[in-house]
Amino acid sequence: MPLSTKGISHQIISSLITFKIENLGTINDCKIVINHLIRKFSEPLEKEGLQKKYISKLVIDQSKAIKEHLFPVNEIMNHLLAMPLTENKDVLANTVHAYLENALILVYVTKDEDNQLNKFGFQRNMPTEYSDPKSPLYGDVWARYKCSNLFSNIIE
Repeated sequence: MPLSTKGISHQIISSLITFKIENLGTINDCKIVINHLIRKFSEPLEKEGLQKKYISKLVIDQSKAIKEHLFPVNEIMNHLLAMPLTENKDVLANTVHAYLENALILVYVTKDEDNQLNKFGFQRNMPTEYSDPKSPLYGDVWARYKCSNLFSNIIE
């Protein structure tokens, strides 16, 4: 039976509650579960036709392209870990669902472009400009592509 985005959202909340409120397990236990569930969320999202995707104009064969998340999974996970758990489970799960639906955007890039993201240190993290209110890239989900000179290659 296939996974559902609603079910995955509830599992993420359950993991957060287990660690943060019930004090069971370690932060690493929680991160591993959440990381896996974030990645699994894309499967039903894609089947439902709701997965947002972009592609580099340098990609010739999409089947050989590297599938990158626009916003790194590590950053998404950190956002979820920082989320206050003050509402009931259904409200929290709906919040997670809405967040993941908007955050899990895929970008298909070439191996060279993927290497360039890694060279700039953006494989798992956003550039500091993303979090700097004084930067023109503050809050810009494309910040790591812009800082690594790849943004001009991306098309919808």
